[in-house]
Amino acid sequence: MTQPSSSDSNASQASGLTERERLERTAARYAAAFPAERSDAFRAHLAVVRTGVAMRNAVTAFLAARHEINTARYSLLRALYFADGRKLSQSDLARELAVTSPNVTQLIDALETEGYVERVVSETDRRVTFARLTPDGERRCTELVPAMAGFMEATTDALSTEELQQLTALLEKLRENLPQPGETE
Repeated sequence: MTQPSSSDSNASQASGLTERERLERTAARYAAAFPAERSDAFRAHLAVVRTGVAMRNAVTAFLAARHEINTARYSLLRALYFADGRKLSQSDLARELAVTSPNVTQLIDALETEGYVERVVSETDRRVTFARLTPDGERRCTELVPAMAGFMEATTDALSTEELQQLTALLEKLRENLPQPGETE
């Protein structure tokens, strides 16, 4: 009979812990390994990352289970829904969604196949192609966008208006301090 490995033991211990206990345990390990550093920084960083993962997972599950759409397709439809004339150029979509042009092309292809988006060549510059919501796409968005707004409100319901404003300001401050892609220290 083989003995469980140390990693097996750690995994079984972790499964019985709450999310907060796992966060505290990991932060304590960082603090023990790097005692001169600010342990509150470890805890805060881990909390932000874990909350981001949990939020992304909740959004993904909500959109998939209730609306049978993935987050990337929803994001493109939402961007078009809020755009003037319900259309955006493919390059504007790439910037809006923070993805590459090939990703936008794949998303448009898929949504075009589903009948929600169509490609339209610019009347003023034939080099520019717009993605535009079709009438079916607009109908789909009149279901999706309000449902997502409700989900966003529900997931932040535990926070007061003042707490939401503080959270937003703190996250913006943290985001401004992050290194940008390609930056080195």
